[in-house]
Amino acid sequence: MRGQRALLAALGALAACEDATVLRLTLRPTRTLNGEREVGLRVERIELHVDGEDGIAHLAEGGSGDGVGVDRDGDGQLEWVASIGTDGALPEISLGAGASADRLVDLRVFGLGAEGEVTAKGGADGLRFQDGETVDVDVPFDLLPAFRPPRVVKIEPADGGTVDCAVALRLDFSEAMDGESVKAGVEIRGPASGDDPGGAQPASVIGVDERFLLSLSLTPGAYQVTVLPSVLDLDDRGLDQDPDAVGPEPFRSTFDVSGCE
Repeated sequence: MRGQRALLAALGALAACEDATVLRLTLRPTRTLNGEREVGLRVERIELHVDGEDGIAHLAEGGSGDGVGVDRDGDGQLEWVASIGTDGALPEISLGAGASADRLVDLRVFGLGAEGEVTAKGGADGLRFQDGETVDVDVPFDLLPAFRPPRVVKIEPADGGTVDCAVALRLDFSEAMDGESVKAGVEIRGPASGDDPGGAQPASVIGVDERFLLSLSLTPGAYQVTVLPSVLDLDDRGLDQDPDAVGPEPFRSTFDVSGCE
């Protein structure tokens, strides 16, 4: 759940009134990479940088709300920098225009962990305040690869699909994976026959980095694919498909084979 409080960060002097000119920022994790809960647990503070083509020079002459003017990018012009606590959830941020309403601004958002290390990044370019209005802006914000577990991002045959003949299963992961763990950690269940619960073992697994092809020989029927948490990336991190669930979650998908000529 998102933090209920919002930071009103004034660029220069801003009166807290109904017709204030505001950008209302919502940090949006990419769902296929990481969930909101997962990002919130890894980020203890947000550092927000606001910059423009000619800097935010007027900050040196007046109030700057909860931020300070700093030349972080070394271009000789000031940026506006604010630090915001998260309390375990991503906050909504209201950014007031002040003297910046007539210019384009760029945002950079950094998530900091418990030791001050950067664990997440995001941002948006070319934002413009609209006089007297509140403008909602979604800002992409994701954990760095080193702080998120691997996930399946694509499967063929597609989930819920029907194919005439399936001789290979393609799995695309979010990062490079250990091939032996992929071969051992993919379960394929198909039509039951007598005492046979129905299963298909890949004849071979061919993989390069994050993409793997599993060679199969399938009869017509319905199949379920499960990729277990025992499938590892190159840093021995196990698959965790649901970024908002507690604990590692497998990937599951189904498809039908109608027949092979």
